[in-house]
Amino acid sequence: ATQLFNGNLLFVNPLWGGGKGAVTWMNSSNGQVVVGSVGGLLSSANSLVGSTADFSGVGGDHIGGQGVTIQTGANGVFANLDNNYVVVSPDWNGTAGAVTLGDAIAGTVGVVGASNSLLGGKAGDSVGSGGVAVLGAQAYLVSSPQWSGAAATAPGWGAVTHVNAASNPGKTGLVSAGNSLTGTSAGDQVGLDTVNRYYTQEGNGNLLISTNNWNAGVGALTWMNGSTGTLANGASGGEVSASNSLLGSVLNDMRYSRVTALTGNGNWVVSSPQWTNTAGAVTWMNGSTGALANGAFGAVLGASTSLVGSTGGDNVGGRDFFCDCSYSGEVRALSNGNYLINSPNWNLSSGAVTWGNGSTGLVGNITSLNSAMVRSSNYVMEIGNTGLAMVGGGLANGGQGGVFLIGAGGGCASADFGSKPASNAEVGAGRRAREQG
Repeated sequence: ATQLFNGNLLFVNPLWGGGKGAVTWMNSSNGQVVVGSVGGLLSSANSLVGSTADFSGVGGDHIGGQGVTIQTGANGVFANLDNNYVVVSPDWNGTAGAVTLGDAIAGTVGVVGASNSLLGGKAGDSVGSGGVAVLGAQAYLVSSPQWSGAAATAPGWGAVTHVNAASNPGKTGLVSAGNSLTGTSAGDQVGLDTVNRYYTQEGNGNLLISTNNWNAGVGALTWMNGSTGTLANGASGGEVSASNSLLGSVLNDMRYSRVTALTGNGNWVVSSPQWTNTAGAVTWMNGSTGALANGAFGAVLGASTSLVGSTGGDNVGGRDFFCDCSYSGEVRALSNGNYLINSPNWNLSSGAVTWGNGSTGLVGNITSLNSAMVRSSNYVMEIGNTGLAMVGGGLANGGQGGVFLIGAGGGCASADFGSKPASNAEVGAGRRAREQG
């Protein structure tokens, strides 16, 4: 049995009826099922059930075969559905798949179908096979990485479907580009990473969905409204594209991108150290709307959308964070909502540190007009005085030692050794966006 947050119980039996499967709700205070009885044979009158058994030749529906979701999270942070539960059945109808919203207070009964469930349209779609991620009391994401469009000749386009249990209970019917974020070709597998890797912004609850395999491994990152599921361009669904997502252009451009949440303004900064053969890129995004620094709601990553390196190995914003190596840069949030980009590998390890405005972002190539050029051994440090963000070490400034004050004069870089006031707040007050999984 699974105990719901209100104390009631669910009994999940995917093998009931020869593989049809059944999920039965029970009132924990009196032992009664939906029809008010305390016993009897399982049926569609007292349980949520499938209609196809294993011996049918296409495989059984196995309702509840991938379990029942009431809570998801990681690292001690969990989101709970309020008075609902989600039944995941990717084997339904010959592996078309079904996901059904259940009522934790009164129970849900009947035969799984288009009137009560989110469904795949053909065998192999396996809707729900990527899992369900609970976003809050009323909302959740359904991941279906094997789904593909009606005209597809191979599976694996992938889909992520946002469901708001209050405004659109269950979002019933077929998964499509009209109600979900989807891929466009086999291998895109939109939704493959979603349950284990999506980002939420504390304060506004919006999402960034990572799709590493999009376009044969080029990769994509897509903003989604956490309450309604709409994309940055205002659509309720659509194929991943430059109109709704931040895209790479060559293999691994967006792979291993990491997200830093800025302080106080709800905005994001995305580091993509693998962009263009490790030249690297750092992209500001409005956390409330998904707009980029140039005003677009999606684009192919480049100098018009991001601060970028000029050559391979610049690693703007830091090297691949899976690298088992010495410190190689990062994006650091400042306590007043702005940010610092530390790129020690830039220009054959000459290094650069760049100040970014947290309300508008920064685009273009790193130059002496927007960054402090640091010769070597640069690192970001906090001296404990609010208003001073300092970089540099013993070998900085051409081997002369000293520090750089970032933000002096409204965001310009200076190389003073004194206590010239800087407009930025101290380093380290921000946090990386919460990554689920």
